[in-house]
Amino acid sequence: MKTFKSFSLEDLDKKARYRLLTQGVIPRPIAFVTTLSADGVLNGAPFSYFNLVSVEPPLIMISVSRRNHMMKDTAKHIVRSKKFVVNMVNQAMVEAVNDASAPYDEAVSEIERVGLSPVVSKTTHVPGVAEASVRFECRLYQHTRIISNGEETGDLIIGEIEHMVVDRSLLDEHDDMHEAYNPVARLGGKTYATLGPRFSLTRPTLKGDKDGT
Repeated sequence: MKTFKSFSLEDLDKKARYRLLTQGVIPRPIAFVTTLSADGVLNGAPFSYFNLVSVEPPLIMISVSRRNHMMKDTAKHIVRSKKFVVNMVNQAMVEAVNDASAPYDEAVSEIERVGLSPVVSKTTHVPGVAEASVRFECRLYQHTRIISNGEETGDLIIGEIEHMVVDRSLLDEHDDMHEAYNPVARLGGKTYATLGPRFSLTRPTLKGDKDGT
């Protein structure tokens, strides 16, 4: 018979809370977000508090924690310019993406520093990263300040996807992505994972239900 241990998150300090939550909610996709500073510097930063929100309209979300209650460069650039690109992380680029998470000055381009390659976007002035097999060009849909105990601790960014770019080698004749698309996922602590074995399940439908998605 299983036994359980309960945790009151209110009684945990930030470090313990982070450790438990990031080990419990896995795997998490990684958004390597490129933005442009007001001075035209191309910045890049990875975020694993990230996922798809909606198809109509096509929305994704990124949560950006604050440093000493100050907005990080990524959030600041998005709120100012209303544009950004989400580059999905694959195994070939994950070490460079990890290196880009260092606290560089805003005047430093992480893309240039870690040796990734900027690529022109279709619908925005913000470049993407050529090494990414899948890219989402986005505009800001909604920005919400995250507040804890009266202090601003983060920024929730919801972006509307205006354009999606996919490496042709990942697509079959129906434009479905096959198993060659193998993005890296974030686990707890310093641990990452690829997708591994896959399986399929058919979702049940009720009589007269036409929505099988």
